[in-house]
Amino acid sequence: MDMCKRNYFCLWIFSILISVDISGGYTITEGDSSSRSCSAVQFLTFSNARYFEGSCIWDATSALNTNCNYVSSCTIQATNSWLGHDPCVGAHKDLVWQESCTDIWTSWSSWTCPTTCTSQTLTRTRTCNRPAGCSGSSSESSDCLSVGCPRHGEWGTWDTWNSCSVTCGGGTKTRSRECDNPSPHNGGNTCGYPGPYTDTETVNCNTLDCFICGSRDYVHSISTTSSTNTAQRQIVLIEDASLRLTCCGVIKTWTFHAGRAGEINFQVWRKDGTTYTLLGKNSYTVPAGATGITHTYQVPEFDRITTQSGDLIGWFCPVDPVVSFSSGNLDYPDNIRVGTLAAGVTMYEGSTFSWTSVGYTNDISYAIKVSTADSGSPYFVNMGLTSTVYDNTMIGSRVYAVSVWDADKRETITISPTTAVTHLNYNNGYIVTESDLSLGTYSLSLRATDSCQNSIEATGTIEVVNTPPVITNLPDSYLLHEDAKDRVRLFTIRAFDRQSDFIICVKSSTSPSNAPFEVQVIQGTSDYGIFSLPNPNFSFDTVKQYKISVSCSDATGGSDSGDFFVNIQKNSPPVIKNLPADVILDVSTIHSGDVVFTVVTHDEENDTLTFTLSPSNAPFQILNYGDIQVTRDLAEVFQAGYDLSITVADPRTTIPARVLAVHLQNVNDVPLFGNLPISGTWNVPENSPLGITLYKVAVNDLDLGSTLQYDVGFNPTTGSSYFTINETNGEVMTSSTILDYETVPSKQYKLIITATDGKDTSTATMTVSIADENEQCSFHQNQYSVTADEGSAGGLFSDAGFVILDEDAGSSHTYKLSCGVESWRFSINTNSGRVSYFYSYDLDTEKTSSYNCKVTATDSGSLSCTTSLVINILDINDNTPTFDLSEVPVYITPYETTGTVLVNVTATDADISSYGDVTYRLDMSSYNFEYFDVTSDGALFVNKELTDFVIGDTLDLNLSAVDIGGKQGTVKIRIVFYELNTTTTSTTEKPVEFIASSWNTLWLTCMSVLLGIMGVLSIYFFFTYTPESMKGLLTTTVRKKRLQTLQKKKIKGTKETSNTDITEVSQNNAIEEVIHNSKHCLQSTRDKEPNPASTHPFPKNYEEDLPKSVEVDVWK
Repeated sequence: MDMCKRNYFCLWIFSILISVDISGGYTITEGDSSSRSCSAVQFLTFSNARYFEGSCIWDATSALNTNCNYVSSCTIQATNSWLGHDPCVGAHKDLVWQESCTDIWTSWSSWTCPTTCTSQTLTRTRTCNRPAGCSGSSSESSDCLSVGCPRHGEWGTWDTWNSCSVTCGGGTKTRSRECDNPSPHNGGNTCGYPGPYTDTETVNCNTLDCFICGSRDYVHSISTTSSTNTAQRQIVLIEDASLRLTCCGVIKTWTFHAGRAGEINFQVWRKDGTTYTLLGKNSYTVPAGATGITHTYQVPEFDRITTQSGDLIGWFCPVDPVVSFSSGNLDYPDNIRVGTLAAGVTMYEGSTFSWTSVGYTNDISYAIKVSTADSGSPYFVNMGLTSTVYDNTMIGSRVYAVSVWDADKRETITISPTTAVTHLNYNNGYIVTESDLSLGTYSLSLRATDSCQNSIEATGTIEVVNTPPVITNLPDSYLLHEDAKDRVRLFTIRAFDRQSDFIICVKSSTSPSNAPFEVQVIQGTSDYGIFSLPNPNFSFDTVKQYKISVSCSDATGGSDSGDFFVNIQKNSPPVIKNLPADVILDVSTIHSGDVVFTVVTHDEENDTLTFTLSPSNAPFQILNYGDIQVTRDLAEVFQAGYDLSITVADPRTTIPARVLAVHLQNVNDVPLFGNLPISGTWNVPENSPLGITLYKVAVNDLDLGSTLQYDVGFNPTTGSSYFTINETNGEVMTSSTILDYETVPSKQYKLIITATDGKDTSTATMTVSIADENEQCSFHQNQYSVTADEGSAGGLFSDAGFVILDEDAGSSHTYKLSCGVESWRFSINTNSGRVSYFYSYDLDTEKTSSYNCKVTATDSGSLSCTTSLVINILDINDNTPTFDLSEVPVYITPYETTGTVLVNVTATDADISSYGDVTYRLDMSSYNFEYFDVTSDGALFVNKELTDFVIGDTLDLNLSAVDIGGKQGTVKIRIVFYELNTTTTSTTEKPVEFIASSWNTLWLTCMSVLLGIMGVLSIYFFFTYTPESMKGLLTTTVRKKRLQTLQKKKIKGTKETSNTDITEVSQNNAIEEVIHNSKHCLQSTRDKEPNPASTHPFPKNYEEDLPKSVEVDVWK
């Protein structure tokens, strides 16, 4: 070291080392200071501190950290005293250091959230870094929600079920719930996460069949031809099984045919063993003149009888039997009890009757029908509300009145709880307590079920609250003069609390608002009083009464309230001293401007008084100081007197009116109606003649010599078109428009009739009703038509669509059909007008497809109308084409030319329409080619060369006849190929005998011979007996077919004949040829054995050069 001091080089090296060591730090010279600081949450830490001069170095790190003591700010001093050491005495030193800021506390540890956060308390920690210690806590706690832990949602309780989607037949109802118990928070999962999210629930409801009762009818017949018997007090019970009620519902209508007028009590009975109980009855009266028709009694809803399956219907007629009946038919119901109710015996609802003592009547049908409807559901009137009771309510107390209503008033309704609830139960119309009540809310669900098992549920809620204090002396009132000015205690409030809680009373409201009153503690007591404020400015005219609402509450929140009324006393009103009074005036002496009376008044305050007089239309007025003056001459007044109401008022008060009765003498008398108004209505038949007198108004007028004039008004005003009144004699008459019940704007008119004597007028009213009359009907069309296929009895024709025009609304009609002598063929439904066959009809036999008939419609009043009806009958395809023969033989050679017609075959079809038209088809499907075909009219012809066939071949073909409807008949066509047996001049070959090996063709051959002989004889007779002038007209052409090319190749040495080679043959030659062939045929029939050398049924040889046609003139 000493060497370094003497060696500047060493000092330079050392200074470099020092400078490197303190790089990045802070430096101050001896005697200086430096303030250092960090943030408030950090402390200073020093390192690499050096206090030196030259090579004299002292480590000051510990001194800096100790002196500053790890604080947030500190002043560093480069002095020996502050550092506590002087390493280089007498030298000028420098202090060099490095520093850093360190957090006093470490960061808080993370909050550890629980799986499900509700309200759990969490704790986190931190560590103190400062060596000198830290202020504050190293741990802290908080609830999990406050620190952001997620809370998962949980389902709340289900809401009540909503209404069913349908009332019957099977529907659904739903209920819902919210995700709020608790709701999700801080990003927690929703209810049901990850699924399913079920916030609604659905169940089936109202599964009962909708046709529980509906509009079912229970009836055997409604006959208009029935009769009635003469028994008095008749009783009837129908026990036939087919007519018993089969559903649970109510009686909607009773429909019956009335044979007699009178009262009838319809009944419903329930049978239990041999006991019959009357469930209910409906009364109805058939008025006189309403017999012989069907009545329908629509039972009002409030009077409908509730029924169940198996109930019986019956009735009781207090006088004559009313319901018509028929008897003696085995198809009519049995087990009908018909008897007589003894005099003095009464059947009332709920009573029993010994029906077993009444014998059965069988085979009888009463003209009565019962219609039922579904039973309505009961309904809770007041459920769904909340009833509040106190916690000191006694066990067994009624806390909620339950009321149920059902439109079917005769039904029995059963009420029961749906589930058991603590503290509450249902008993005889009330929800009652079963145990001591605790504060809270309780609900009890009840189900109401009627006799038909229709039910409804509802919930009543009971809220149990603290027993509040009670104000014992309110309401009350106080009379306070309107002139009061001072603060006055008007009332002392008496409040009592069973638990002796401290009570506070306040003014809760006033009416009107801001009323000048207050509620305060009465000085020196614990009671509260109601006080008026000073200078309240009361005014009786503005506010006559004030209401102060007071509320007193205890420490637990219970309260009671009451009202205190302050009535304001008015100042003294004026007084009328000479009213009421009467005054008599002679109208002939009193004139306009005359004072007829003076009202005498008195007022304590001598206020200025104001007078009023009413009615305003009276011919009087009141002046200042009470003078009553006439405003016009009383001779012009026709009223017998007036009651004048007089009022007097000072600036604050108007006293009640007083009456001055003014009686007028010598006043004109008012005309008086003698026969108006009339009770009820005056009925006028529709279509009454115009100008006919309907009513004569009678009017009395005590003034002798008075002439009366009449006028009439109408309500509605359209009555002026139908009615009028004679202005001079008061006759009410029909006017210029016919009264048509169906078209008049109103069926009833009020006539306001006035009668005047020129001075006074009287008014009276009468009501005129237009009565409906039966009117002639008419058909909408003059002619209708119906159509049907020919068919069997009972077959319906198309609907004619009859439209009947009948001005009588709701009129029904019956139909009758007439077709003259043909009426027996058809029938018509009397109600619907539908036409049908009475007997089976075959158009192919009858041949007539249209009938002209007449249809008559008759209404219930026996008026009728007619129209024409054309009955059209259509042919149907009901016949199949038929042939006369089942098989047709055809004999040809293999050399027939194409197009040659072989035979005409016809079929017949009995259908007279186009269905009888047939076409023909030939079945050649079994052959490679269509050698034959048939024309549309049944001509069988050669369609292709027959070179594929040889002599002796036989073909069986099916020929079909098909009609338009597709029906077909079939005949077999047997085609036989044979060879013509003849000779020619160009060959010497001996003719072969007609082969006889086929016995099946002998008869045909013989027939051919006989036909030939007949032909010869015919020629002979024509030649012998026909006149010469006719000989030239009768010629015949015998055509022979040309042989085909294939036949020419088969017969060698023959000569082809051209189409123009025609040889004329004489008559004798032709006859000889026919005779020759006939002999050959007969010779063949004599051969008993077939020729074994022959392989064909017919000769093979043909004359090749036969001409194509031969003309024979038999007359030459």
